[in-house]
Amino acid sequence: MGCTRKKHDLFWKVQMKTGARHLHEPGLFSRVLQIDFVSLRRVPRGSRQHYRGCDWIGVVKRTTGSTQMKAWPDFNECGDLPQGVHLATLEDVFRRFAGTPRRAVTARRLERIYRLALSTGHLGRFIVFGSFVTTKIEPNDVDIFLLMDDSFDVRQVSPEASLVFDHAAAQNLLGASVFWIRRAAALGGEEATISHWQLKRDGGKRGIVEVFGHD
Repeated sequence: MGCTRKKHDLFWKVQMKTGARHLHEPGLFSRVLQIDFVSLRRVPRGSRQHYRGCDWIGVVKRTTGSTQMKAWPDFNECGDLPQGVHLATLEDVFRRFAGTPRRAVTARRLERIYRLALSTGHLGRFIVFGSFVTTKIEPNDVDIFLLMDDSFDVRQVSPEASLVFDHAAAQNLLGASVFWIRRAAALGGEEATISHWQLKRDGGKRGIVEVFGHD
């Protein structure tokens, strides 16, 4: 992770691995800082700016206290998040979408799948879409899309984690509808592939959530 001090003491230009919420400040003080993103954009792999596996480049402001999302955007008249990919930690997702007993159960299923996907060591991006991230009072399940590293081999994961990558098993045993591909299979690029999951059955679009906080 590299960083360059900007003119203003509180702002930094940084490159970070996917999901970073903390910046290690180099030099004399050498401490870990909590940060707020001021601007952030994804760096295409293979580009000159893709440095040592860093997936994001942006300007951040160092802060103290909680790293929770400042505010979720308002739902639209259809009960959906506005179009786009909304970045959030797992804690943010729980705080916003686990407000009823039924939703709390679904959120725990989401957390279990997230931890299992993370345990493989090859999780690239973790996307939540569908009714769970809407105002629907009692969603039936949670819909998840995983983008895995190209080196991911499902035969090398634990028996429990392997359930995540078997659609029928995930549906029946984990209570979630899980779709996944490796990065190389993202035709049109990662962003286009992820954007696809904003599509609704009626042809419209709604916002989706990307859970981050993993390296």
